[in-house]
Amino acid sequence: MRTLTLLLTGLAGLALLAPLAAQRPQRTPDNLKEGDKAPDFSLTILHTEKKFTLSDNFGKRPTLLIFGSYT
Repeated sequence: MRTLTLLLTGLAGLALLAPLAAQRPQRTPDNLKEGDKAPDFSLTILHTEKKFTLSDNFGKRPTLLIFGSYT
């Protein structure tokens, strides 16, 4: 019974999030090749109002992006 409840909850959540995904602008394919300069981006630093922008920090220190969950 618990598995069915979790499954239905997950499906309901996806149904609620689907309209949000449809509102996102469509990306054009990137044609980056090895050695190309990375595209500029800005990110909000967790739990602060500060922003990190790649172009502001380029050449000052290494930048590493990690996509995943560490919980």
